[in-house]
Amino acid sequence: YYEPLDRPAVVREIAGRKGMEFDGSQVYRSSFMLPATMRDNCPYTLEMTILNPTLEENECVADFTTSHDELEKIMAVNGTEPRCGMMQHYGWYEDAGWKDAASKAGKWQDVYVCFDGRIERVYVDGELISEKDIQLLVKPSQYVTLGRNAEGEWPFTGYVGSLRLYDEYIPKQ
Repeated sequence: YYEPLDRPAVVREIAGRKGMEFDGSQVYRSSFMLPATMRDNCPYTLEMTILNPTLEENECVADFTTSHDELEKIMAVNGTEPRCGMMQHYGWYEDAGWKDAASKAGKWQDVYVCFDGRIERVYVDGELISEKDIQLLVKPSQYVTLGRNAEGEWPFTGYVGSLRLYDEYIPKQ
């Protein structure tokens, strides 16, 4: 389960969909660890549907790792930072930004990230925005954080309609 550390999020309908509303003060921490199948350079797939009314430079939707060392992060972000505004691994080359991220402000976004252990592909609304050959060093993680990163920074101010993380590579159809 996820435990709210401050105020719980409220479910609201916006632009025809329901989502958990985060105003920057909501933070959730899981009662479970990231599974061992997600360590080192293992494949993964991340799907999320989000709406961010005003994308700031760095906003963290979910931080799946508690480490803060280089390449040890799997962090779903939604911000305008061109280098790491969509996917963050705490690695210069390995992070994924998108220069057109601000164009999605106030709209639902379907984000899909698939990593086969070598190539990570990041899609927004079906459009491939990043494709990189990367190497991750994901360490054991004590919990998963929603609404901010594990360090308590980069608050998310938007809506989460869905969020799924799989410990396998599922290519985008």
